[in-house]
Amino acid sequence: MPEPMLDRNDPAYLDFVGCCSHLPRSDGIIANTFEELEPPAAIKAISEGIIFGGPIERNCKGIGEEWPEVFVGGEKASHRREIQGSHGLDDFDLDALLPRGFLQRTKDRGMVVKSWAPQVPVLKKESVGGFVTHCGWNSVLESVIAGVPMVAWPLYAEQHLNRSVLVKEMGMAIDVEQRKEDGFVRG
Repeated sequence: MPEPMLDRNDPAYLDFVGCCSHLPRSDGIIANTFEELEPPAAIKAISEGIIFGGPIERNCKGIGEEWPEVFVGGEKASHRREIQGSHGLDDFDLDALLPRGFLQRTKDRGMVVKSWAPQVPVLKKESVGGFVTHCGWNSVLESVIAGVPMVAWPLYAEQHLNRSVLVKEMGMAIDVEQRKEDGFVRG
């Protein structure tokens, strides 16, 4: 459950309750999902006027070369929140994040993208056998559409709730256990 929903004095909680109280008077609901992912009881409860927005396909250019495989190799990496928090997402030093020599040792077995990559075309590559996801809902939908199994590693907010649903209710992902003392994970 997202933290603001646990505090009835939090402005986000009050906004959420206010929004929900107006739903019965709305003409319809646009849901960022597709019907097959939702429980039948939820569909029935709001079936009058609901519009499912997915799955949506966009024409995307391919990423060029085929990837031979995605390889991580179980080597020690820095805790991702520390890297993101101290350097930001756009300017972190990938060599500092990965074990010494990792990129050189693995260059012939896979591909490491050092900047933004188009997620949907990547997920559709036959060589992708799994997706480590932060459990953001759009990423979840893209992975489901591509038929790629997920390893759930949420960061914050509703991502923890999404992980719980993916792992425990839908069986579409496996959970990652992260040790608090050193940030290592096990899936």
